[in-house]
Parts: sequence; structure tokens; C-alpha cells
Amino acid sequence: LQKQMTINVGTIQPPVENATSFFVGNVGDISLNITTIIAYYASIPPNSNLAFPLVLNPGQQVEIPLDIGIYYVMMTGSFTETIRILCDDPVTPEAIVTLVGMIGGAKGRIKPEFIDFSTIPVNTSIRRTADFENIGSIDLQIDKIVWRSGNEFTLVNSPALPYTVHRGTTLILEIESLSTLPGYYSDQLMISTIEGISVGIGVKVRSI
Repeated sequence: LQKQMTINVGTIQPPVENATSFFVGNVGDISLNITTIIAYYASIPPNSNLAFPLVLNPGQQVEIPLDIGIYYVMMTGSFTETIRILCDDPVTPEAIVTLVGMIGGAKGRIKPEFIDFSTIPVNTSIRRTADFENIGSIDLQIDKIVWRSGNEFTLVNSPALPYTVHRGTTLILEIESLSTLPGYYSDQLMISTIEGISVGIGVKVRSI
């Protein structure tokens, strides 16, 4: 067995039958027993006629076809699936096949999801940044950026809307806290896109 390999399946829309395949082979001089193949999102098609333990004679190899997302729902965005191949090879008792790819669709996230400005004097400006990341397979059109209450916090240089965040790119958000009176303040900045993405970042500060 080869100890480790990676297969990039590209952008897919599960469930996908016969999405990809890989080969296992016996390069030794005695029979090799593939006892089981363990995966989560990937599965061997029922019509593959593969029964385990799978016995490979010296020099023999067999193709292992894979369905993806047949039994479990996969979320939009990039994914990594680890497939474990267990056998009675004393040198390599376990081999790993890693599937990587992208589930097509719109997906965005904000990092961090919360900012604590801590304790600051009144009339003191403090700025922190957050990232709105497009981790889907299509461009996102931001059509709304709003504060829930709109007190004590502002978004510096707010982009003109609608604003396009291309796939694989990030919009950096600079948030300013400026309190004129002592107290505890909190708010939430909400970001929405035409594609139906809605995320928020919470903020808080104590002014003294």
C-alpha cells in the first residue's frame, strides 16, 4: 500500500455518485487483506461488488470507486475528508487517502465573531478589525451593513453598497469605539448579502 495520497475532486454538488476513485495494490510476495475502509462523507457504491476483507494476491491491484455525500449532508465551502484503509500489512497497516474539494454555493463568515474593547477612558478612540471572508465558490454581493442599536460604535470607511466580495477574498472591517460618557456598551454589526448570507459581530466596551 502507498502510505498517503491526496485527491482533489474540485467543485462538486453532493450527492455525487462515482465522484472519484483510487487504487490499492499488493507489491509484496504474499496475499494482502484489506480489512476495511473507513470514511464519513465518502462511501463505496453498493453496486461496486467489493466485499471486505478484500484479498489481493501479489502484484494485484483493485480500483476503489467513491460516492460523496450520499448519506450525510455536506455544507457549502471547502472540505477535507480522510479515508483510512486498514490491512494486514505489517509495514503499512494503515494507509490514508485525503479528499479535498469545494461544495459549490454561497458561504461567508466573519472572524472574529466578537470583539471586547476592554476598559478605555471616555473620549478615547480605539479601533479593531474583523474580516468578512468569502469561503464559498461564488462572488458575494453585500447589500446591507447595519448596527442593531448604533450607539458608541462606528464602522470606519464603510464600503459603498452593494459591495462585491469575490470568492476566496476578504473584506477587512475597521470598527471604532468612542464613548463620551462612562458606562458599559455593547452592540452588534450585521452584514447581509443578496445571496442570503447573514453574519454578525458582537462588540462591547467599558468606558470610565
